[in-house]
Amino acid sequence: MEYQHILLNPSQLLAWSINNRNLKEQIEKMMTTYRGHYFSILNFLFEAKENKDKMRFLFVINEDEEEVVGLCRITDEGHNIQYISAVVMNPKYRGKGLCSKMINFLIRKTKKKGTKYRLEVDIDNEPAIKCYLKSGFRIVKKIRMNTRWNINLCYQ
Repeated sequence: MEYQHILLNPSQLLAWSINNRNLKEQIEKMMTTYRGHYFSILNFLFEAKENKDKMRFLFVINEDEEEVVGLCRITDEGHNIQYISAVVMNPKYRGKGLCSKMINFLIRKTKKKGTKYRLEVDIDNEPAIKCYLKSGFRIVKKIRMNTRWNINLCYQ
């Protein structure tokens, strides 16, 4: 199987989504399930604008099946810190090591000397924690988010 990694800034995302309607709809469906409410590619663009366009988006596509394998976004928080969020894998591709490969690709493409990466994950999401640890992240601390516990991870 051939997997294509597509890393886009907000303006590229808009053009790409217009030209790839089927993949755009798959991304919206995956994000709607992940967030628990309707999601549109425009939500990514609004969020990017709120972050002064310091956000980029990575999509992994199975070219043979014309199917979205996974996605995530990365935000430049300044001071050489990158925040990885919205890591979502298509259920069909879970458990195959593809999430780790996606995260490692993202780090390779965005790494500069001294760059640190951080992310947060629900403490009960063992497959995601395993993926991040496999990708070289380490657990920094547990944090309480409203009624849930998250784990804060860091990669240097």
